[in-house]
Amino acid sequence: APKLCSPTVACIRAGSLDVASFVSLLKERGHEISNGYGDLKGKTFRIGHMGDHTEQELEDLLRAADEALGLARV
Repeated sequence: APKLCSPTVACIRAGSLDVASFVSLLKERGHEISNGYGDLKGKTFRIGHMGDHTEQELEDLLRAADEALGLARV
């Protein structure tokens, strides 16, 4: 719903994803995301999209996330 959208961060439910492993795998590939917050830690991950980002950097992050997702499933 548009009223729930954030212009600064995307928060995604992890489902069966091992979030800590996913975050670590992305960091190894040069990208940093957050492992949820408070009660949502380990249940969600957050990707910030405020600041100086380029389309190429986003493509690089998504490519790395595709690789990491295959390795971080529970």
